[in-house]
Amino acid sequence: MSTTRPGTAPLFAFFAGMAESEREYIREESVEGQASARERGRHGGRPKVVDTWPPTHDPCGPTGSPSL
Repeated sequence: MSTTRPGTAPLFAFFAGMAESEREYIREESVEGQASARERGRHGGRPKVVDTWPPTHDPCGPTGSPSL
């Protein structure tokens, strides 16, 4: 759609305003949902990785080559 035609600039401004209000609404709902989950003892996100370095076992075993 060309913005040089008469009447298109206000239309784009209207759609931009609608998109911004929708983003704000989604953000508010997301924050409320996260707070509700936190109150129930649930935490979002990826689980923590347990880093055990150096490894506690030898993946190659006593022979020195990995078992297939």
